[in-house]
Amino acid sequence: MFDSTFDYDFTNNNNNNNSNIMNSSSLLDSSSILTTLSLTNYNRSLALKWIVRIIGGLLIAIGTIGNTLSALTLSRKKLRIQVTSIYLIALALSDLGNIFFSVLNFYLVRISEQNNMRLYHNIACKLHIFFTYYFINLSPTLLVAVSVQRYLAIAKHHYSKRHCTVKNAYIIITLIAIISFCIQLHWGIFYELKSVPRINKQNITYIKTVCNISSQYPTYLWFRSNIVGYLQWFFFTLCPFVIMLILNSLILKVIASAKRVQQRINNKNQRKKTKQRNMTIMLLSVSCVFILLTAPASTFMAFSHLFHAHSEKFDSLWIMFSLIYYTNTAANFLLYFLTADVFRQELRVMFFSLSCCIKLFGTRTKNSTTTIVTALNNDKNLISKKNGTIVVDDHKNITKTVNSQLLVVHNNIYHNEDTQL
Repeated sequence: MFDSTFDYDFTNNNNNNNSNIMNSSSLLDSSSILTTLSLTNYNRSLALKWIVRIIGGLLIAIGTIGNTLSALTLSRKKLRIQVTSIYLIALALSDLGNIFFSVLNFYLVRISEQNNMRLYHNIACKLHIFFTYYFINLSPTLLVAVSVQRYLAIAKHHYSKRHCTVKNAYIIITLIAIISFCIQLHWGIFYELKSVPRINKQNITYIKTVCNISSQYPTYLWFRSNIVGYLQWFFFTLCPFVIMLILNSLILKVIASAKRVQQRINNKNQRKKTKQRNMTIMLLSVSCVFILLTAPASTFMAFSHLFHAHSEKFDSLWIMFSLIYYTNTAANFLLYFLTADVFRQELRVMFFSLSCCIKLFGTRTKNSTTTIVTALNNDKNLISKKNGTIVVDDHKNITKTVNSQLLVVHNNIYHNEDTQL
């Protein structure tokens, strides 16, 4: 048997040579394809990692500085007496919470999973996931509240004057914060640190610590997996979108119909209408940008079960949608600065009131003022030596010029007292 088999193999070696070459070439092709795919996946993951590092770092820096400046500027005396400013301060603080609990952890986890702030302790797991969803869902609620207030201020002026006060704004914001706290409390109750088995690419099983739902609550696990995503999307994405769309449309309609009346009112009321229109444009831009930036990620998260078949594409899409969503936390300050004149004025005043700016610009202003006054005194001494009516006119012209120059210097530090939202 051995000899016959050997002879058969030997005699058929030439006949099977071509088939062996084809098999080896197919193996080489498949291995090259696998190598190409692995390199493609590696390059994709590396590119996403650097995108998260660059864009995430910029969002954290711009969002932190921008929202801090927004809260400080809107808290100034001339702005905090306005109802709209109170809501925008709360929105800036909510965005700061979003940056610390959502954007920062998203940035750290994409650099290294060991940096996950939820894995430090079981309490950190509960608190972090609670505040993450708390601030994520608090921002759209505050935007709806400020949209309602703005609509009442534009369309129902008498009702707004009686009921939309600063005191009531504080009460409404407090109620929103408490209700949101109660609604999102389930995240901190049912989540905990747990060790679960995982299989890596080399088919090696290892134990990984995760912040996930406790195995003691299978009913909540089903509720979280099948219901919560849709509820989040409906109440904190779709409903705010519809409400803000309707209110902003009504506001634009009221403004458009009021243009015909503005020609018959005095200049003071016209300036007031202009300021209201600028504030309305600012809130419209904030609402539109919020909807455009947050809707993709919220919708993707609600219907994420449809994408589980493609895990790599799922991760890539989730990272991109998350970056788009987190851009909203850094966008409001830029929108305030670009669309609201009064915000820019108060920001400038706050900047020049800092001690370092007073030392830098205050010295220049003082020197400029001293130079101008000295020039005026010299001109007066020169004029006193002259005679004739032309000298009087020259004195008046010089005095007017110096006064205008002093006014310009003064306006570099202070702005009009009639500033209001």
